[in-house]
Amino acid sequence: MYSYYISVAKSGRTFLILFYMSSISTFNNLENYGYRELALAIELLTLYSEYKLPESFVEEDVTIMFNHYSGMVFITNEEYQVLVANKGRLELFYTTPYKGIEGYKEELLEMLSNGEITHSEDIEFVLALTTDK
Repeated sequence: MYSYYISVAKSGRTFLILFYMSSISTFNNLENYGYRELALAIELLTLYSEYKLPESFVEEDVTIMFNHYSGMVFITNEEYQVLVANKGRLELFYTTPYKGIEGYKEELLEMLSNGEITHSEDIEFVLALTTDK
């Protein structure tokens, strides 16, 4: 889905029309979901309705989203926490602040121990996950 913006600049008698196209990568409107995404949304909402939430998830302004670039369907909140279905439960999915490395807590800790996470901000972020519930 794209949004188009038009800018008009006048130079003498010539008009310059510029088109700006910005891509929107996430959707919460179900009309943008295909069969696969709807099935994933049903799984997420079923788990959510069964209160299978991590303790640290903030239940404020909770919505379901679909990222059409990654194909990921997830639940998010006003804190930008991300929940995805993993092995029959909802699990927090993280993105490191500097390099944007994504994964579950265990995956990020494994990447850290393998030396795949090297920036100090990302290291600090992943180590802080060990103190979360």
